Amino acid sequence: MKKLKLILIVLCSIFVLSSCKKDPITLPNIDDIQVITITQVKDKKDTTTDSITSSKDIKDCIELIKEKTSKYKNESNNDTPVGVSDYKKMEIFYGKDEITTLYLYKKDKSFVEIPYDGIWKIDDEVLNKLIESK
Repeated sequence: MKKLKLILIVLCSIFVLSSCKKDPITLPNIDDIQVITITQVKDKKDTTTDSITSSKDIKDCIELIKEKTSKYKNESNNDTPVGVSDYKKMEIFYGKDEITTLYLYKKDKSFVEIPYDGIWKIDDEVLNKLIESK
């Protein structure tokens, strides 16, 4: 009977741990990216745009996003963030005329959003580093 209880506890532990897996953000392959642009948006109007063109800077930026984000919501049902008037739009140009758009913003916490894909939490410090990486 004790062995059965032990087996049940181990199986439950494995089940709980396996259900806590991280849902990573999906971004283009680093080797396929030509340029990343970061545009400041205020009140739905683009203001300034900066570009990341260095292969090393592109790699650092993508790896930072992949490593430092954690899934917050499975859904993003809008073209742009809702309830946020000041945010950064990051466009990743890759392949032949392909673009992935991410939105970087703060509400009560810092977030990375890919329209119609999902919303990920990111540390304030990391968000600031991404915004300033030109």
